[in-house]
Amino acid sequence: MGPTSLKEAFQGMVPTSAELFRGEVISVSPITIKSETDDKLVLSDTLRIPKHLTVQQFPCSITSGAVSVSMTGAHSHGISSLTIEGTITIDNSLKVGDKVYMLAVSESKLYYVLDKAV
Repeated sequence: MGPTSLKEAFQGMVPTSAELFRGEVISVSPITIKSETDDKLVLSDTLRIPKHLTVQQFPCSITSGAVSVSMTGAHSHGISSLTIEGTITIDNSLKVGDKVYMLAVSESKLYYVLDKAV
């Protein structure tokens, strides 16, 4: 019989030997995280960082209706629409001092950073 709740579904996806703990980012190049509960546990090579905790760029296009543009001097121009195209950069990358939640799996050979702690 399968899981009967969302909680059971999530529990079924996590290995039984997994451990959830907090850490603190102590370096960003390379990303290095120290466990809050074990000062000897400092992680770098075995970390897996999710995409939402990186710098991401997205193309964008913004179009507006009637726009009035004033130039320096005494005249202005009316424009029926204006389109601006470019790239939006969202920097949600880990910074030194950030607290994070991590999941240790595979007998603590891999550490997945889940999210920033607030």
